[in-house]
Amino acid sequence: AFGSVFGIIFICVWCRAAGMTIMTSLVFFSLILGFALVYSRIRAQAGSPMIWLFPYGEHKTLMIDALGPRAFIPGGSFANLTIFANLTFLSRGYFPAFMAYQLESFKHADMVKSSKRVMAFVVMLALVMGLVAGYWMHLTAFYEYGSNILEGGSGIWGGTRGAALIRQEYNAMQRYTVSANSPDYARTAAAGVGFLFTFALVLLRQAFLWFPLHPLGFAMVTAYGDPLWGAFLSVWIIKKLVMKYGGIRMYRKLVPGFLGLALGHFFTAGILWGALATTGKELFRAYGVWFG
Repeated sequence: AFGSVFGIIFICVWCRAAGMTIMTSLVFFSLILGFALVYSRIRAQAGSPMIWLFPYGEHKTLMIDALGPRAFIPGGSFANLTIFANLTFLSRGYFPAFMAYQLESFKHADMVKSSKRVMAFVVMLALVMGLVAGYWMHLTAFYEYGSNILEGGSGIWGGTRGAALIRQEYNAMQRYTVSANSPDYARTAAAGVGFLFTFALVLLRQAFLWFPLHPLGFAMVTAYGDPLWGAFLSVWIIKKLVMKYGGIRMYRKLVPGFLGLALGHFFTAGILWGALATTGKELFRAYGVWFG
């Protein structure tokens, strides 16, 4: 609780010192935390092992669509939009997924009857060590070789994905300053309809136990649904057949097999494919594996 309160205060003060208004930073980080909560609920309840199982990058877009760019250019200052561009990594990267990792760590502590206090310390220690190692690795490599070269680019600005994303954000900021500054009512209405539809699913699930549609399922498939629906449909069909003809005893016997299938995928795609990538062979480039 201490970390949450003072962490939010610190980051809002930092954004204010950088030029962003307090209200803008509060709304922006509230949206990030809201997305993180829903993502954590998805991981806890549905178990989807997807990194980007949230509409990444939509925090800023939703605010600008709803209020219009002019609302974020107070007194003709573009500091708000500039900080928005700098903070893209928070809403587009892995940060909304961190809450789910912590939740899973506490679940693991429960399963092995370990101390949650110890687990919290281990998680925070891993965070500090990871930040130090990440800063050292990226800063030294980028300053020595250049990020464009390391990504396989030609060294020309914007020639790689990382640089292209940076340029994309600042180009968008420039478009906001010269284009029409009115809200995007169509996109805002679409977001509102999605919210109301999800809320209706929540009410229907609470009122009728038999209601088959789930609000988390709707959130998953609308955020990043194309690699999900087939796998979930297949598992649902198998589970229905097993429960109908084999009962709960057969279901429990089959659980380790399906866990092994998931672990085998992560071992092959994560550890084995990562080891192959270190050899410098072209195989891993020809067949990319993306957990996202």
